[in-house]
This record gives sequence, C-alpha cells and structure tokens, in this order.
Amino acid sequence: WTDKYGNKRDKINKKEFMPFIGDYEEFAKLFFYTSVRNGYGKYGNVVLLSDGATWIRHMKDKYYPDVQQILDFFQLKTHIS
Repeated sequence: WTDKYGNKRDKINKKEFMPFIGDYEEFAKLFFYTSVRNGYGKYGNVVLLSDGATWIRHMKDKYYPDVQQILDFFQLKTHIS
C-alpha cells in the first residue's frame, strides 16, 4: 500500500502463531497446510519469523526458498547476550 505521502509500505495480510510438539515431518506438513490456507503463493513477500532453530531454517530452505526468515527479537537478544 502507499501512505498519504506516496511512500510504498508493506502490510501484514495474514499471520498465525503455530505452537507444536512433535517431529519434523509432522510439523512440515502442518506448516504447509497452514501456509496454503493463509494464502502462500498469492503474496509477493512472505516472512517466516522463527526462533532461529537450524531445523526450521533447513525446512524453509527445502520447501520455501522464496521466503525470508527473520529471527524474532527475543531470540536475537538471547543469542547476543
């Protein structure tokens, strides 16, 4: 969208928190179905906000190479200190 000054701005169209206990394959399936339900493939920029776990990065790289992964602020502070 464009603000009143003509600057292009990003907008969060969909977001969902996904707590999960289980194995990698089950989470990957749930994540895929949730992504499609929320419009994955319809938006230009998709962001995965995560805790920085290696397995999440590998899942993103394998199934969602076009998605940008961002480390959440709490985890960033924890890793820095």
